[in-house]
Amino acid sequence: MSFDQIWDEVEKEVRAASEIVESRVYIMSWNDHFFVVKGDIDGYCVIDSLGERLFEGCKQAYILKFDDSSLMYEKEASSEKLVCKGKECCREYIKRFLAAIPVAELAAKEEKGNVVDVSLLHEKLQIDLHHILTVD
Repeated sequence: MSFDQIWDEVEKEVRAASEIVESRVYIMSWNDHFFVVKGDIDGYCVIDSLGERLFEGCKQAYILKFDDSSLMYEKEASSEKLVCKGKECCREYIKRFLAAIPVAELAAKEEKGNVVDVSLLHEKLQIDLHHILTVD
């Protein structure tokens, strides 16, 4: 199952939960690290204790909120190109940014002449997603 297929299921669950004024909380693990994604009618929040994932050298936890006002740009030379907007930015953040870290590490190994095992690439990019149920 691809990340996009998984995320489509998450969006479907969040929409259904929003109809009964509930939110959905997911624990995601990626590349031996865990973070939380909360989705509700207002948008998605990514809650992460490892600031290094946000930018190199960051030593603080962070919360990113993606809602209808969110915009994601890609910098190209001297200009910026709009990649996506709204809640869709959460999907793109996870796909583009979080995946970029292990891919860059593996690319650096390959450039040094090290043979990169395809199973290692699969392991580094494998995502586990667990829905948390609230109990009254």
